[in-house]
Amino acid sequence: MRPIEVMKFLRQFTVLVQRNLRLIWNDKLLLASLVPASVAFAIGLAITLLVNYPTTRQQIDAIKKFAGMPLFLGMTFLCAGAYTPRTGQSGTVNIPFTIHTGNSSLTGTAQITVRTTYTKSFTDVRSSDWYYTAVMDLAEAGVIDGMTPNTYSPDTTVTNAQALKLILLAAGYSEPAQTGRHWASGYLSLAAREGLLPTSSTITENNLDNNISRYAIAEIAAKALKLPSSTLTTSPFNDMAMTNASASYVLSLYEAGIVEGTTLSNGQVMYYGVNAIRRSEMATIVWRMYNYKTSNP
Repeated sequence: MRPIEVMKFLRQFTVLVQRNLRLIWNDKLLLASLVPASVAFAIGLAITLLVNYPTTRQQIDAIKKFAGMPLFLGMTFLCAGAYTPRTGQSGTVNIPFTIHTGNSSLTGTAQITVRTTYTKSFTDVRSSDWYYTAVMDLAEAGVIDGMTPNTYSPDTTVTNAQALKLILLAAGYSEPAQTGRHWASGYLSLAAREGLLPTSSTITENNLDNNISRYAIAEIAAKALKLPSSTLTTSPFNDMAMTNASASYVLSLYEAGIVEGTTLSNGQVMYYGVNAIRRSEMATIVWRMYNYKTSNP
């Protein structure tokens, strides 16, 4: 059998590293998550050297002669990729990198998915629920609370007060002091001061406990995130005309990937702008807002 050459192996490995950068950074696993990348590299290098160069001196000389840059690149990718997530952190993290190789350099961004153990729990939010990650991430971040210490009540509708708190915290605003009788009066005052309140409906301290509409949520959220104006010329939602007073805010959220609407069996996509929203659905919107703000500080 023809011997495996060190240089050929390391070149192939370097190409593999470059082509599968995201896979390697994603939980630091390689080869379809079967073997840790660092272990795969060490085993492969050891076997290659043993097959071709039986003595230690021959192995060292071979590495010096053939494998300088490929070995450096491989070890840079594998060893420099340490990332320690904060407690309860979950989601996508973008990490920029630059590798200098003599007179040239390689620059890019590695993307990893972080998922750690949650310290909070709700008896009515199961790991199999579609909104589980959104609710738990926000609970860990201190953005969202349960209706009781142990329950989240995902099917309960969202009020003006709750929506103001969730949107403002997800957008990076600090928790304000209470300014009136209602617990959310501080959030109402903050939203009014920042010019975030919707024009499609009126929110006052007297109706903070009323259900909020999806149109009002879109307007407050888009303003709070300072999203750019939408470039869309047609509405992606069958139940929302471009002339709707809230359309520009809904479309800005849509282009930012924060709202998607509901796709019916006939292919139509609905926004249901005048309807109320459940806490499970609201958590998903706020979670996307939170991730958007984290990626676009």
